[in-house]
Amino acid sequence: MHISYIALFLILLLPIRLYGQVDLDPPVPPVLQLVSVDQATGNVEITWSVSPSPDVTGYVVYLYFNNEGHELDTIYNPAATNYLRTNSGSVYYSESFVVAALDTAGNISPLSNMLSTVYASVLIDTCNKRVEVSWSSYSLYPEK
Repeated sequence: MHISYIALFLILLLPIRLYGQVDLDPPVPPVLQLVSVDQATGNVEITWSVSPSPDVTGYVVYLYFNNEGHELDTIYNPAATNYLRTNSGSVYYSESFVVAALDTAGNISPLSNMLSTVYASVLIDTCNKRVEVSWSSYSLYPEK
């Protein structure tokens, strides 16, 4: 118990001691720019612009569904602009992603804009000599 009180004291008071006050302002979110699926591997590359906030220490990448972000990974590099999602289901269905910035005080930004992969399927009708291609809808970004 004694150790947990010391840890709590350091977590709560160390930022005050180092900076004179606690940083409660979240960083500005990054802008998600591109999601791209490698059809051969099923991997998805997610690309964003860096947050303009000066104290960013990294980014949190989320899978986005049911209007919620579900954390995939945290990248502790303020200059990071991409993430490779392996073992993605994007070759079978559309997936959506968002990213948030993380600052030195542990504040997390609002979620970025959402981008989704496009899932395409092909149906070959040999009797009628035609091929049907259908794909998931894609919302325009930036919105016009």
